[in-house]
Amino acid sequence: MKIRLATIEDLALLSEHEKHIPRAELENCVRQGRVYMAFDGGEFVGWLRYNLFWDLVPFMNMLYMLDGRRGKGYGTQLVARWKTICGRRGMKW
Repeated sequence: MKIRLATIEDLALLSEHEKHIPRAELENCVRQGRVYMAFDGGEFVGWLRYNLFWDLVPFMNMLYMLDGRRGKGYGTQLVARWKTICGRRGMKW
């Protein structure tokens, strides 16, 4: 599985599936580097979107795996990677 930060080029793909926030807010999250995407064999399987409480504490707003991709450990791997990245950036839970 490959996990990477979403880019503006991913906005069309993400907005096809992300129906929980307006596209403009999704774009804002992507520009702030707060959306991670997961791929398996090059196929998009899901994403994690987060924000910060008090501009300091990471909080996961969305963890979503596409239909047919749930229950296979993708979400677990995505959360673990996100926590590692946040830790490297000095963020504390």
